[in-house]
Amino acid sequence: MNRINKLKETPLCTIFQTENKYRIGKPNRFLAVWFQEINELFEEMAIGKIRYVYAVYLLPGAKAGNHYHPKNENGKGTKEEIFYCPPGQKIKIFLADPETGRKQTVVLSSKFGDIFTEFVYIKPGIAHTVKNERSLLIKLINKVFKSVGIASVIVFSNIDDHNPDHDIEYEVI
Repeated sequence: MNRINKLKETPLCTIFQTENKYRIGKPNRFLAVWFQEINELFEEMAIGKIRYVYAVYLLPGAKAGNHYHPKNENGKGTKEEIFYCPPGQKIKIFLADPETGRKQTVVLSSKFGDIFTEFVYIKPGIAHTVKNERSLLIKLINKVFKSVGIASVIVFSNIDDHNPDHDIEYEVI
């Protein structure tokens, strides 16, 4: 696997980075191709294959998660996930280890035109919450109110459904 680099590993998560691809001759266009790289990462980490990909859209100030996925008898998670934040957005991921109380915050953000994109792998048994910490902005454009500030996170999972039985509630924030 040569397209994804490990940036940082902590007891709670691992942060990876991949280089974005741009098409010369097609200005003002951003092409994010990362499915193959993430699948290779899943295989290298013995997670299996990507079976489920979904997006969580968060209004300003909203959060999602406050749960963890328990470890199985092999020390792997009953559900393994990698988080990605699309260009032009910003999210914070709050992590906590229910066993040790250790906490960590990871900020994922990128701009259109960035050379690299970051992904976060949350280790089994680690509680997580994602939050959009942007404030709501209202702009008056041609006498129409327009709100901005929505953020999203794309989640890659090795489980092919969104079964709440894989989630154990745990308040991180």
